[in-house]
Amino acid sequence: MLWDGLSVSELVNIKISDIDSHAMRVFIPTQQREKKDRHQNLPDSLLDQLREYYKQYKMKEYLFRGAVWRLSTVITSAQVFQGCFEEGKNP
Repeated sequence: MLWDGLSVSELVNIKISDIDSHAMRVFIPTQQREKKDRHQNLPDSLLDQLREYYKQYKMKEYLFRGAVWRLSTVITSAQVFQGCFEEGKNP
């Protein structure tokens, strides 16, 4: 689990349109029938990193989407969060 209860599978399915930077939250659609969609608070430190990531990779629809395989984004997303923790920022 990452980012306060967010699973990797939920993380890689976040679309850019799911991020509400004014309300500082992210819409989390679930892929499981027994769980409901929800919103997750978005820390300032994480929003700044996500903006830098977006500028660098210019993603079109999904925030973490690999060039060839969808699951390759698990590595990329883990690196973003690892960077937050290494810099002493707790997303």
